[in-house]
Amino acid sequence: MERDGWHTLVREEKNRFLCFIDRKITKEWEDFLRAEETFLLVDRAAYERLSYLENLFSLDEFEVYYLHVLLLPKVCIGFQSFYHWLEHGNLPISFSFVCRVYSASSGNFAGYAWLSKKRTLARFFLEGKGIYWELRERIVDFLLKGEWENLLFSDSVFFYYPQGEDLPYYGKNKLETEELSKERKGIFCLYGREGTGKKSAVCQYERKQDHILAMLFFEGFIEQKDRAEELLFELILHQAVVCVADYQEQWRENSVFLEFLKQILDLSNYLYLLFSWEEYPKLPDIWVKKQVIFFGVPSVKERKELWRFIVQEYGLEDLEEAERLAERFFFTPKQMRQASEWASEQKKGNENLLKGCFLQLEHSLGKRAKKVECFYNWEDLILPKQQIDFLKDACNQVKYQHQIYEVWGFNQKISYGKGLSMLFYGAPGTGKTMAAEIIAKEVGLELYKVNLPCIVSKYIGETEKNLNEIFEEAEKSQGILFFDEADVLFSKRTEVKEANDRYNNMEAAYLLQKMEEHSGIVILASNYQQNMDEAFKRRIKFCIEFPLPDARYRKKIWEAGFPKELPREKEIDFEFLSNRFRLSGSHIKNVILNAAFYAASEKKAVGMKQLLKAVIQELAKSGKVVTKEELGEYYCYLEDISL
Repeated sequence: MERDGWHTLVREEKNRFLCFIDRKITKEWEDFLRAEETFLLVDRAAYERLSYLENLFSLDEFEVYYLHVLLLPKVCIGFQSFYHWLEHGNLPISFSFVCRVYSASSGNFAGYAWLSKKRTLARFFLEGKGIYWELRERIVDFLLKGEWENLLFSDSVFFYYPQGEDLPYYGKNKLETEELSKERKGIFCLYGREGTGKKSAVCQYERKQDHILAMLFFEGFIEQKDRAEELLFELILHQAVVCVADYQEQWRENSVFLEFLKQILDLSNYLYLLFSWEEYPKLPDIWVKKQVIFFGVPSVKERKELWRFIVQEYGLEDLEEAERLAERFFFTPKQMRQASEWASEQKKGNENLLKGCFLQLEHSLGKRAKKVECFYNWEDLILPKQQIDFLKDACNQVKYQHQIYEVWGFNQKISYGKGLSMLFYGAPGTGKTMAAEIIAKEVGLELYKVNLPCIVSKYIGETEKNLNEIFEEAEKSQGILFFDEADVLFSKRTEVKEANDRYNNMEAAYLLQKMEEHSGIVILASNYQQNMDEAFKRRIKFCIEFPLPDARYRKKIWEAGFPKELPREKEIDFEFLSNRFRLSGSHIKNVILNAAFYAASEKKAVGMKQLLKAVIQELAKSGKVVTKEELGEYYCYLEDISL
């Protein structure tokens, strides 16, 4: 019973030829043509594959007939010799002869239009020239041997995903919610940062839908564009979903590639295209009917789930550290996997997981900013309690932003301005840079001090270009941007009296826009708050004044400024130093450092003599002269100095 389909086909074709043949045949061929039993070379599965092709490619009546005629010699031993006899030794059988047989039985003459390269039969099934055509070897292998796989799926054109592991991927329901399975024809554009899981989501969705997924690469296609028809046949044969995985700007202008993509949609009801972009897609105008799906960085809750899964996969046991990393780094699934893989290769994997995370922050921020090593603690910062509280409040806005925006729903209420901006203003040396370092260390992020001469340009548009690059790289680095002496960039906008005023105002407005769009931390430091534009101050979340320390705070700074290892005399008069000299914290630090050098050169411990000598030197830099009266009872220590 399994060969009934082929028996019926052979019987029908024998009867058709018997009716058509008008010349005398030998007894041998007459017996063959009238025989009810014929030795077949294939089973029913081959016949089912033939029916599959007929339905899949929507072949018309003549195309089906011609396909059968060419296939019969490969199915039935008797037809091999019979065709040879019919065509006087010519093989394969001519197209004109098949047309005559077909028209004699159906009353319709098919004509040579079916051999047009635009027709499905000649395009995908036939090879040859003139009037003699044969089935392509790929067709024969598929029908008779059941060879579904093709080498095209293993070369540079396609990368085939037959299997894969389903991760707890945060976006796995994105494609399901779009209900692609209801309309398996169209253009779907996936965009988002590299590593956000666009291709992984497609793979998981297609495996769930039991579809074949083919990754199409532009470079590989261009190398083998002469095989475009073969590629297209394989896609239709497998009813594959095509994903263009390596978007490049040049393919949008390549007519051959665009035409191939158009044919994918035109020639089958079972195909759809998915494109992968980092930025918002720009498809050709002819493809106006598209659905755009955004893949963003996973939320903190999703990152925690991913981190837990991935660190266990790589044999890392510190799940608490992984959860802290989820809050600290806005990582894509790819970055998490790469960091975990690097850490697992080290001897102490858990201890290296944090370092592995920093290695994933690929950026070129160092070209226009300098990374600052942060080693200060809160104990090193001597400020009034209110200022310290403000700084700690700012740190809390970083630590708890996921709870506020994601858990408590403020993401739906605030569309932009979710980053943290701070303005530190006050006299030089009051601790603004130190505070920036402490905040960076507290929240666990790297601090980059922007090199202003590399930003500000006299040429129109260059400053904005440089600022855009700074903020783009800051997003990649996930570090803190620190603009010291920021009033150079954030100065007040002025009334437009000449062309330069207009462009200066444009730079300020552009900078304000970038600050609002930035999702990270930006710290501005200025010596003169009055020079800052009010529009900036309104949009800055924390404006913290760093006052010059009074005598009480100067004493604390003096006492905290000595390293434990520094040898010093017991009789240092901190009350005298703090009350008599109005120095900033930075000045006091310089004084202690210079006094240490004096002591080292004299092979002594640091005492009042060395400190006072360093004070005189520090004040002299700003043109201030220390009098004998100011030195008071300690003048005797410096009798050898001309005052």
